[in-house]
Amino acid sequence: MTTEKRQTAFIAKVLNGLFTVITVEGRELSATAKGNLRYHKSPLCVGDEIDYILTPQAETAAQIVACRQRRNMLLRPPLANIDELWLVISLFEPEINFLQLDAVICQALQQQIKIRLLLSKVDLDNAEQARSTYISSYFNQAFKTAIISAKMQQLDTITAWCREKELKVALSGLSGVGKSTLLNTLLGSEYMLTQSLSSKLKRGKQTTRHSQFFPCGKIWLADTPGFSALDIAKFRLRPAEAILAYPDLAEFTAGCYFNNCSHTHEPKCAVIAACQSPLIRERWQNYCNFYNYIVSEEKKYVY
Repeated sequence: MTTEKRQTAFIAKVLNGLFTVITVEGRELSATAKGNLRYHKSPLCVGDEIDYILTPQAETAAQIVACRQRRNMLLRPPLANIDELWLVISLFEPEINFLQLDAVICQALQQQIKIRLLLSKVDLDNAEQARSTYISSYFNQAFKTAIISAKMQQLDTITAWCREKELKVALSGLSGVGKSTLLNTLLGSEYMLTQSLSSKLKRGKQTTRHSQFFPCGKIWLADTPGFSALDIAKFRLRPAEAILAYPDLAEFTAGCYFNNCSHTHEPKCAVIAACQSPLIRERWQNYCNFYNYIVSEEKKYVY
């Protein structure tokens, strides 16, 4: 006999058609989805806030009967209702790809998802403190940043972040930057398979097979498959949205003479005028590269 009282929860894991949901009391339940949800054009995904009923006589403890409206949605991988996106960036290997990074940041900020940056692998033998400091200053112009090393247990800042308040956080970055290693260190267990960075290809081996939320302090933390290819067409970014990836530069846009200023070449552009230091000018140059890339890719969009 099915208990028809509806209760609320969120999906922490999806694997082979089965769902793990976390109730408002913090209980973990296995669940299946009602037929109309299984075959919906927008399938249930990790992070979805759902209604469920208990099914004590079935193989699973609960059945998902409704999905609530999503506040936001990340496409790669599918993650819903994310509060913050923590991007892991390697200071050395693999080399920072600013186009990929800007695309992910832009997609998140479009949907009101806050960004924090984790600069990782400072324990490599060829690490240069001066470069670490410069890269940290580069990103700290716009976002909260932390220099971390999972192998050396240098995680004081991120551990403090995990204790701040209840959040759903996605951990992402280029393949091979050490996301899974970091998650294993934070949680104290081998939750995910991890592999060493391929020294031959200088490219990370894909080790995360699915997205899943784990409790970590006050937050729920999801490791995600690393992004290894830029796909502007899938993000549907527009040239005018490129500035979202550079909130420190966006602060100056109100002072531009032209309303449709691209901030790349126009006269009386307040953004260009603000580029007085080498650090800010380098950020502006990367913004221009990102803007021009979107312009060139926009014609490939398929609707």
